[in-house]
Amino acid sequence: MLLTAITINCVINAYESHSFQSRLLNKNVHAFAAGRARDDVVKLPERTLSTLQPVLINAEPYTGEEIGQIFKERVERAFKPDTVSDRLLTMIAKTACEVGDVRFGFRILLTDALLAEKARRQTIEAGDIASAVEEENRVQKIRELEALRDKLLKLKRKYEKD
Repeated sequence: MLLTAITINCVINAYESHSFQSRLLNKNVHAFAAGRARDDVVKLPERTLSTLQPVLINAEPYTGEEIGQIFKERVERAFKPDTVSDRLLTMIAKTACEVGDVRFGFRILLTDALLAEKARRQTIEAGDIASAVEEENRVQKIRELEALRDKLLKLKRKYEKD
């Protein structure tokens, strides 16, 4: 069994390709699509839904306590002892919970560690967290703007063809 993680848009694009259809129908291939929005599935063309027969699995978001435990375990494995205080770890977990994305918290931890290392400190400080959150917000805004730009360029190309 071949398990491939792909996005909904990749499923649509790949299915519309004849070669994917013939490979899908002639082999034991399974596609796994992960997404944050359940509504993306209904955007699939009817023939794609018929062929793929998606099974929706709902995963509840982590609670603040679960996020804190995940971060605590990762910090114990990845950092020297006493590098991150419990109070700061709680702040990072709370921030990740508010954002709704555990990966945000991991990026904060990584950025914090790099900031502390650059300053030649053995511990992460509250100021590192504030700087890291600010940097992550800036990076997120840039990503959103790039995605918007790409959509606009795609629309422009579409209307130029017409």
